Amino acid sequence: MRILVAIGLAAAALFATSTAAAADQSVVGAYGCFLQGGHVYRPAGTSIVARFGWAAKNRGLVQEYVNSQTTTFAVNGGQPVDVSGSYGAIDEYEPGGFVSWVYYDTGIVLAPGESMTFHTVVSVAHRSLDGVVFEDGEKGRPLFYGPGTLLDADCTVTGV
Repeated sequence: MRILVAIGLAAAALFATSTAAAADQSVVGAYGCFLQGGHVYRPAGTSIVARFGWAAKNRGLVQEYVNSQTTTFAVNGGQPVDVSGSYGAIDEYEPGGFVSWVYYDTGIVLAPGESMTFHTVVSVAHRSLDGVVFEDGEKGRPLFYGPGTLLDADCTVTGV
């Protein structure tokens, strides 16, 4: 749990928010959904796209994470789909740092009141560092993540 709290401190704005990628898609951040108790609402009639990302102080730290991670999404209890090789370009973000995102189109379009669930598992093969979060929260020794599972969470999405 300490790891998940630290990730939230480092990139709450990045992971907690979910926005519509296009008029017919609704992006749901896996970590943001976790922070909201595992349940979010999205406009009915839009395709649900699951998302996860890693933010760090510099491009090299994001690349190191991408090289070390395994990320899977499973929809409605189905088989996990390995999306580890689908992380996008490493981009700059404000207020300074870098991020890479992976998106998974679930192919599900929800009617009003209808729900679906996706399960996300993210793990790293060796210790990872974001260069933003420290053991005491603000300064001092850097906080390392892993090796092992960083996120293992369900997200239920309901159409409204």
